[in-house]
Amino acid sequence: RCLIKKDYLKLAEEGEPVLSRTDLVIICNVLDISSVALMEGRIVRKPDARELEDLIERLSQKADELQESIREMKEAGTLPSFYGIRLDSGDLAYLSKEAHKMFAAAGFPDAVIAASNDLDENLIAELKLQGCAISSWGVGTNLITAKDSPSMGGVFKMAGQYEGDKFIPKIKMSDNAEKISNPGRKNVLRIYDKTTGKMKADIIILEGETIDPSKDLRLSSDKTPWRSRIIPAGSFTVRTMLQPVFVKGELVYTPPTLKDIMAYADQEIDTLWPEYKRLVNPETMWVQRSTRLSELRHQILTEEAAHFQ
Repeated sequence: RCLIKKDYLKLAEEGEPVLSRTDLVIICNVLDISSVALMEGRIVRKPDARELEDLIERLSQKADELQESIREMKEAGTLPSFYGIRLDSGDLAYLSKEAHKMFAAAGFPDAVIAASNDLDENLIAELKLQGCAISSWGVGTNLITAKDSPSMGGVFKMAGQYEGDKFIPKIKMSDNAEKISNPGRKNVLRIYDKTTGKMKADIIILEGETIDPSKDLRLSSDKTPWRSRIIPAGSFTVRTMLQPVFVKGELVYTPPTLKDIMAYADQEIDTLWPEYKRLVNPETMWVQRSTRLSELRHQILTEEAAHFQ
């Protein structure tokens, strides 16, 4: 009923009831009426007031039939754990609240109200601010296509080369400071707060370097060396992030299952502070080079600068 009155029934300035082609297709689907004429683009006569009232009444009957079916299944013990409706068009905030009222009044306050229709994180946040009653989000197109970032740029840069049996760290020189690479074989250590389990920082290290959690850890930034902070000894844990996949051409890694990947992703997202996850002006994760890596980088930069043109 609210679908017709709120969203799909539009009144022209002179008061004549008008339904758009899309609206009529939706109503036809709900009422199991053939919409072939509409889909083929044939002209459809505008329904008059009596026909609109009939449509409203028939939709009301459909809603009553749905509620009765749910009630019968509940009494018979065959009601699924999750049941409800899906909204895929119209004013999702308004419709979800109205639908929840109807379900609650009928004795089904736990009914799922799913929503779809080109949803993304921004639309979902906006709907929540409007107090929607949506309990399940159908995100498809914007999730699969990575709409805001459809491609990821990446390049391989030589970190070093062997001269005989000796590995010599190398660096890429550039007039653009952001493109100057970090030399040598490296890994990443992630620092977690011991009490909350939240991330504190990522530190890029040279292979073989370690961080002792029993000692104070000083964090500083190459870009802003005057900024630094001390993480007290015993208040953090350290985790090595990069794991070898191939060693000398041999596969040494066992790929996790899809279920394990999903669980790991959820686990890592939970370690982010809320300030990093907000949609507007999020904080940036603290990433720095270790002292040894910074010193090696500076040394090679100084040596190569004499030959760089």
